[in-house]
Amino acid sequence: MNYVALKPVNFGGKRYKIGETIPEGVVDERRSLFLKKSGHIAEVASVNGAYAEDLNVNPNTLSIPLLQSKHELAVNAQQLLQFFATIQKTMEEAKIEIATMTEEDAPVLQLLHEIDSRKGIKAAVETRLADLSVVTDVSQETEVAEEIDQPEGGEENDV
Repeated sequence: MNYVALKPVNFGGKRYKIGETIPEGVVDERRSLFLKKSGHIAEVASVNGAYAEDLNVNPNTLSIPLLQSKHELAVNAQQLLQFFATIQKTMEEAKIEIATMTEEDAPVLQLLHEIDSRKGIKAAVETRLADLSVVTDVSQETEVAEEIDQPEGGEENDV
């Protein structure tokens, strides 16, 4: 099985950079599962003799395991930068920034909730996540209500 390096790795004294193909037999199969789960390597599938990278591997995203909630969160570089910028701010500055975050920033909000231990930040994040889900739910409910309000063929005149 061939692999591609997702992080810089060293096998048998040879260094592999991000994106380099690791030839068959280099990775000990007993360790491959751990290395795949930890995000160091990914399998490369062979299609008609040509190698194609695993479609689940996106070099522009990083999968971060969240230990408290026991799931993984995929973030891109911009979201990670936003997270670090926000976590370094005072509570009041961070609350203002959290209030302006959109649905695209949901991974940042989840990271803040998981990692930032300040109660005020956790409360602001929970409120913002609730607002974002309510906005989505309200828009869907409005569409349903509009469909219900439109009368069909003379039913409004029935007594």
